[in-house]
Amino acid sequence: MKNDIDLAACVGLDSETCLIRSALGAPPVVCTAFYWPESGGALYATQDQWAHILALFEDERRLIVLHNGAFDVCCYLEWAPSCMRDRLRRAIFRAYEQNRVLDTMLAQRLVEIETGDVRGKLALDGLCARYGLHVEKHETEDDGREVRLSYGRYLNRPLSEYSPKARAYAVGDPAVTWKLLERILSRGLVSRKALGKMARTDLALKLVATFGLKTDPERVDRLEVQARERIQTLQAIMLENGYEESS
Repeated sequence: MKNDIDLAACVGLDSETCLIRSALGAPPVVCTAFYWPESGGALYATQDQWAHILALFEDERRLIVLHNGAFDVCCYLEWAPSCMRDRLRRAIFRAYEQNRVLDTMLAQRLVEIETGDVRGKLALDGLCARYGLHVEKHETEDDGREVRLSYGRYLNRPLSEYSPKARAYAVGDPAVTWKLLERILSRGLVSRKALGKMARTDLALKLVATFGLKTDPERVDRLEVQARERIQTLQAIMLENGYEESS
């Protein structure tokens, strides 16, 4: 069913990280901002962010709105403090299974599938522009560095040391992402079930791309045993029916 997403239950979520580089597809999470429709934005620095991230993923009353959220989630899985890593991992996967993770990038792709429109680029600033929202992605600090590419300097630093532009940029992203979802949903073409399913697929692909394809040795061994037994059964059936085993 379309139009089954309760915007009042949605919370915008976005994290700023250190820069991606070779062999570091999930860089450290510097800070995280939230947008609550009933109270506005909130920003938390490196050490303070994790309890709030965990609380949001564990709150089954809330839907979580991100843009390219699989990237943020991979960073959470990689850098969450050891004292809560397992608990956060369980909460994240439970939220995905419950269709509580809503990605505006994927929502727009569903719109394009429904309408048959030419598939366009899905960067946040370009997508917002298509829906009448403005996002500034190239603002610079006084030293000339782009704000969005300079958060590594604030890793493990308190918010009091962030520049005003850095604080404003971080808080602005989840707010505009929430508003973007509102405008996408107004078209009546996106269901929570379809968006949740696409989010799970997107996360699986991102996990493999970031961390590689990992297997459970014991399960692989069991699968090999089952395969051999199945092959032997099929061979026996073929012999009973007059098929000779090839040399």
